[in-house]
Amino acid sequence: MPERTSESKAKAPCKPQPLSDRVIAILHDFIKEERKRDFSFLGKYSYCYKNAKSLLEIEPASQYGIAATKKKDDDFENAGWYTFTEPIDHSRRMVAINILNQENVKIEGMTIGTGTSNMRDATSWIRDTYCTDLQKTWPKKFSPMQYDEQKKWWAKTGKFFKLLQLPLELREEIYRHVIEPVVVPDIVTEGTRRFIFGVGQFFGPTSVAERNRDPDVPRPNLNIIYVNKQVCRQSCSVACRESIKRFTTLRSGLVRGPRQSLFKIWQHALSMPPELALQTGFLRHIQIEMDAREHFACIGIYPNSGYPLRAEAPHVMKLTELALLNGLQTLDLRFISPEHRLARCPWAMASSESRPHSCQKKWIESWVVMAWDTLRNLRTTKGVKISLSGCIKTSTVDFWETKLNAAGDGDTELVKSMEHAMKAEILLRSHSREMVFPCRCTYPCVGTSADLLVNFEDDEDPRLESVEGWQGILDKAYWDFED
Repeated sequence: MPERTSESKAKAPCKPQPLSDRVIAILHDFIKEERKRDFSFLGKYSYCYKNAKSLLEIEPASQYGIAATKKKDDDFENAGWYTFTEPIDHSRRMVAINILNQENVKIEGMTIGTGTSNMRDATSWIRDTYCTDLQKTWPKKFSPMQYDEQKKWWAKTGKFFKLLQLPLELREEIYRHVIEPVVVPDIVTEGTRRFIFGVGQFFGPTSVAERNRDPDVPRPNLNIIYVNKQVCRQSCSVACRESIKRFTTLRSGLVRGPRQSLFKIWQHALSMPPELALQTGFLRHIQIEMDAREHFACIGIYPNSGYPLRAEAPHVMKLTELALLNGLQTLDLRFISPEHRLARCPWAMASSESRPHSCQKKWIESWVVMAWDTLRNLRTTKGVKISLSGCIKTSTVDFWETKLNAAGDGDTELVKSMEHAMKAEILLRSHSREMVFPCRCTYPCVGTSADLLVNFEDDEDPRLESVEGWQGILDKAYWDFED
């Protein structure tokens, strides 16, 4: 038999790596990086076993164990079963791992649990399961040898510095840098009801453009609170005072996000005692994120086919309630792209026929005009600084931010005339059953037309990653800030 040439060998197809091997490799990489990043991760071993190659191993679960577990729960037919083993004390946990996209396996797309009611995103489950409890860390007393091991560990990872010897001003800058600038608050109902920083916001697999233009909110990085009580107290104070608290109506299909509904969280914010709000500064910086439908709902406008400006009491959040927040200093109004999976246009929904989303520039301008009195009241009576962010034209930001934050009321007459003209236009269009705002921008708002140049289902094609300018094309097709 003739020997295979190097050319024929090169043409031989590569055997795809099994899914279980890819999952295990990704999880092992995450564990390796987590040990470098967070000393509390596997902390009960790290002090004494700094140089150990593996403190947590993962392997496919045995068929016997899977069969025994499936008798108790039949909802995991499509899940992969794996065993997490701590080699030092031989403790084992068998769990199910669901993969959202088996073609492109990432840890962000994994959920782990032992039952349908407790499936969680993989990073949260691993951290919560294998991080040393905060209350158990503080009172622990180490031997001099263990303290030396700890210092060597930090020095080896390049993260060793004498934090408490820095001035408080510099430490606070470090806290601001470490903790994420935006948090999605939640409330705990067990025991004393109180606000927490939450777990961020993650919707699952998204297109590359969507991740850039309408990004998820990462989990707050609070690992610095494990250093000692003083650092915990100072960093939590900075997080309460400086981080932006996002109140969002975007909830459908959340993989990770607040457990409580926005209505409950918002009502809890309104009921916070004034002295506590002023002392902690928790409600100092607020961001409101909504789609077009919810933005108009918060000012009491619920369009239908017969009445495009139908007035009704807000169901979830009332914009005028912002004046009730104690200590509010900044308000950021965040707008999502019409291309966002959860974007809803109130006039498109009220139309009898299927219609595209209204022009983003036009509906935002209409909303600001109709909410003018409420927003200006926040500025003039409470000194709140108002900003506009998200998928919004730069020309809209430049025009309206200046007017919203102006010292006097010189623009009120202009805005009132604009409001009168807009309402007349909306009523006129409703008579011709054309309720949706058409886009007349020089660079059209995306999501307002069915004719897009980019197929977003193909934007993860790895062959396109090396094409110069491809990312810019995707971002521009999803949302273009130019006007």
